[in-house]
Amino acid sequence: MNTVWGKNQDVIDKSEKYGIIVLEIDCERSVAKNTKLPRNSYLVTYMTDGVEHNDIIIGLKTNIFDCYYDSLGKGSLQSIEYTNGNVTAKLFDAKKYIDASNKGATKPKK
Repeated sequence: MNTVWGKNQDVIDKSEKYGIIVLEIDCERSVAKNTKLPRNSYLVTYMTDGVEHNDIIIGLKTNIFDCYYDSLGKGSLQSIEYTNGNVTAKLFDAKKYIDASNKGATKPKK
């Protein structure tokens, strides 16, 4: 199955290349309703092999589009929509959120 995040290292590499932060991978759409997400987070919906996938990403919409388009090609990306997040971007602690959800990606320990 062709996905954006084939292996853990892809998350780190693509996060750095495209200037995005991955909060959730292959989550339910309902996760986007969480008001504790930051205001600048997006629900990204894409299809691979006829299966719908949803990710929660922080970043510029153009950078998010580039990441998914470059990874999956034309026709796979379905939508990039704001989440219901109410937390100001400055006050949102992505590392704490990722650690708490235990689903996102973190930088490797040194």
